[in-house]
Amino acid sequence: MDLTLRLFGSMELLYQDAPLPPGPRRHTGERLLGLLALRGPQPRARLAATLWPEGAEERSQFYLRRTLMELRQRLGEAASTLAESSESPRSLSLRLPPASCDLWRFEQALKAGDDLTAVSLYRGPLLDGWDDDWVLTARTQYQQQFLGALERLAMRAQTSQEAIAQLQRLVALDPTRESAWRALMQALADQGDPAALVQAYRELRVWLRREVRLEPSPETLACYQRLRSEARRKSVPAVAPTLGTLPYRLPLSPTPLVGRETALSEIHTRLEATRLLTLVGMGGVGKTRLALATLEARQLDPKFTDGVAWIELAGLSDPALLCTRVASSLGIPETTELTQAIGQRHMLLGLDNCEHLLDAVANLVDTLLSTCPNLVLLTTSREPLGLASEALWRVPTLSSTAALQLFEARAQKVATTWTLTENNTSLVHQLCTRLDDLPLAIELAAARIATLPLEELVRRVDARFDLLTGGNRSALRRQQTLRATMDWSWALLTSEEQEALRQLAIFPSPFSLEISEAACPDSLILLPSLVEKSLIAFTQEMGQYRLLETVREYVMEQGLGESGRTARQGYLRYACQKVEKGAKNHSLPSERRLWYDTLEATYDNLRLALENALETSLSQALHLAANLWPFWWERGYWHEGLRTLQAVLETNADKKLELWVRAQLGAGVLSYETGKYTEAHQYLTEAHKLARLTNDPWTEGEALRIQGLVRWNEGHPEEARTLYHQSQTCFQQSGNVAGQAGVLASLGHLTWNLGNLEQSMEYNLQSRSLYQSLGDEVGLAETSAQLGLIARSQSDYKRARTFFEEALTLRRKLGLRSGIVTVLHHLGVLAYLEHRYDDAQTRLHESVSLWRVLGDPGWLALSLYYLGLVQRAQRTWSEAIISLTEALLLRRHQGAKRSIAGLQYALGTIWLEQGRYEDAHLALQESTQLRHEIGLPVFCGEALDALACLHARQGDFIRATAHLACAAALRKGHEEVEEEHPYRDEAMTKTSETLSAEEWQRLWQKNTSLSPLSL
Repeated sequence: MDLTLRLFGSMELLYQDAPLPPGPRRHTGERLLGLLALRGPQPRARLAATLWPEGAEERSQFYLRRTLMELRQRLGEAASTLAESSESPRSLSLRLPPASCDLWRFEQALKAGDDLTAVSLYRGPLLDGWDDDWVLTARTQYQQQFLGALERLAMRAQTSQEAIAQLQRLVALDPTRESAWRALMQALADQGDPAALVQAYRELRVWLRREVRLEPSPETLACYQRLRSEARRKSVPAVAPTLGTLPYRLPLSPTPLVGRETALSEIHTRLEATRLLTLVGMGGVGKTRLALATLEARQLDPKFTDGVAWIELAGLSDPALLCTRVASSLGIPETTELTQAIGQRHMLLGLDNCEHLLDAVANLVDTLLSTCPNLVLLTTSREPLGLASEALWRVPTLSSTAALQLFEARAQKVATTWTLTENNTSLVHQLCTRLDDLPLAIELAAARIATLPLEELVRRVDARFDLLTGGNRSALRRQQTLRATMDWSWALLTSEEQEALRQLAIFPSPFSLEISEAACPDSLILLPSLVEKSLIAFTQEMGQYRLLETVREYVMEQGLGESGRTARQGYLRYACQKVEKGAKNHSLPSERRLWYDTLEATYDNLRLALENALETSLSQALHLAANLWPFWWERGYWHEGLRTLQAVLETNADKKLELWVRAQLGAGVLSYETGKYTEAHQYLTEAHKLARLTNDPWTEGEALRIQGLVRWNEGHPEEARTLYHQSQTCFQQSGNVAGQAGVLASLGHLTWNLGNLEQSMEYNLQSRSLYQSLGDEVGLAETSAQLGLIARSQSDYKRARTFFEEALTLRRKLGLRSGIVTVLHHLGVLAYLEHRYDDAQTRLHESVSLWRVLGDPGWLALSLYYLGLVQRAQRTWSEAIISLTEALLLRRHQGAKRSIAGLQYALGTIWLEQGRYEDAHLALQESTQLRHEIGLPVFCGEALDALACLHARQGDFIRATAHLACAAALRKGHEEVEEEHPYRDEAMTKTSETLSAEEWQRLWQKNTSLSPLSL
């Protein structure tokens, strides 16, 4: 037999030493083989129950039969391996020689006392990656057998090097096996490597403290101390200590450190290059935990042979007692000078919480560094000590992943069964983000999980200073609640710094120095100090400052008072000037993109200015809204922008006509984008009228163009065409090339929808040429998408994908949110046409989700429509009907006749397939009428073909032929949009086979000239 099974490590199935090719449901078949190899012959019923424990018995038996059939097909010539057991009826077994399975060879080797062979066969954990219950139990059993064999080999090793190699492998696999660690330390000592001996003990101790909160056993500690003493006696005689008893005991951390591996690595690296490293950060960010973890890891570092010590300063308020506190912590008598006691010793000293004793700590540290050459200091503070020799490492908040890990770990301390799941991860992420990913805040929130549902925690997070209390009782009092932590920081500020924070707390998003000076005139002086105190974060690359939300909320809670009101007014004046200047000076597309990026980066602050203006100065609100609407349109803030414009236009603001016209146009554009066609028409009509009065040809032409889009979507293509031509005349007379390019693109889209692909191509190429001359990437992206649609209609899918991907690249570069989603939609439709339904479903589901966020009902309906078509193609009828019905409701609300017609056609064809002929007839009849009414002959013919099929299935071949003839006449002279016409083909076949040739021809000629509405 040439079949080989390898169960150690990832499962491998080989035939004649080559991997078997994968088959359908390969993993299920491999699980069946693994179970038989592990347990021997098994009754079929037991196999089915073990492999499918949650299924009904009959269903599980079916799965087993299917798996057996597929597995035997995959095994081919080796299929006889799977056979009925001779020991009991309806049982299965594996017919393989013992040498064909590594698990069986492993068992035989152990039985024969051949540990070397057994160890060589063990490639890794049994069936690695499988989490079935029957695997987990066996995996532990075989791993322990392997570890026992490995330890026996190490004990019988002929040389220290051989023993060390085996023992290092053993402790890496099972760090809890202290007997192996003791043997490893002995082997390292025998080899004459004291540094490696110290490192081994350090690794064991760190692992035990981190993972199980324990110290090495007394037996292991005694072994280490004996071996270390012997090693020292062989080298340099030890100097009698004059300090207290060594090693110093560090505080035991109440919980393991989570998500800080990278931070610890960076701190260790920095500590190698300096003698004074200060960890700087705001309260609650984790400075103390990181410093303590660093010292724990360095306790057995050969560089610090005289010990690692920790000194807590938070409870010390008198600077005069600083030296006394340090001396007592080190066990130095009061009569002994601190610098003399430390002297030449190789020590690492940690000073925690230095911020309230900065001057005293700085003086002491400076003295120690200059007189104790082998001393290294690690300090923590909310601001630097300010020494020339000081290296700084700013402690960041947690990464998103680490924040989730920390929340889960701490939640499980109070609710042992609580765990992250697909359903709650997004809520936890939201909670952690709103807590600034601050470790203290996350730990305090997680401690509440036993008494508050997660949803309630998220809802109450804005009251974080009342919610997040009751932390670890062994911690310092100021670290037991978030409020106490912030109270401590606030009390250390000068009155000027507190005033600056009140002024800067008005900003919910990052801000530049220029912006800050509009609200806080003393920013240039005070910002560096607040950054040093870790209350404001500064991003060097962006040149931006930011208050963490926790700090901002605390300051808001203190009350902003007159300082905040003055700051808001100062920023509002600045925002009005900046936005107007930006609108005037960034007319080129490349300039506009950079300008919009700048607005995006501080947009929450602009929202604040708008809210303030609507409450205090309507003229300033009009000023901002009229200049911001192109940003709202291009970056997808449609609903928000429309609400703001409507609020301004409904007031009795001091009307500066130029701004009022601009605001009316913006409201019209955003009403169109959000599917509010009636409101769009009203705003655009007013904008057009005022533009003529003020001699503003650009606004006049743009209002006409958008009105054309509205009328097209309402099902009036000829009116849309007329409006486009009027708009083009305005732009041509004023010499506005960008406006002309936009109208040509709109005409290209209109003619594509009407089925005139050649004319659509011509319009789009003209538009593209104008956009290229302007260097307008927004316009180029639009024409790329449109050319992709034309290529798709011509069934040139490869070329279509090229255009779509070009459009997607440009829109991602420009940050055009709605444009990006549009192309994702087009790619989903393309995948549907190529019959790649899984890909189509993924893209369209994504589009639907994003359109819901952006709030565009028109595009949402379109993506739902094509999603319904994909589901129809996959014959998941109920899902398709849900998608299409939601889209139909949206389109009926808009009054979009063209789309209603398409949706009724899609629903009608589903009901046709389900045999619901009455429902199908009503839907297809409405689709035919609407398409005829708005002038879509090709698509009207498509609906008539489906009606013909319906009549043929009902046996009415005369009416079926009439519908076919009328549909053929409508298609005459128009290019086809789809390649396949299954309903037409079925109806043609049935009518031509049932009716005589003469009768069929007579009916055909009679009905080619009839209107669809007369059938």
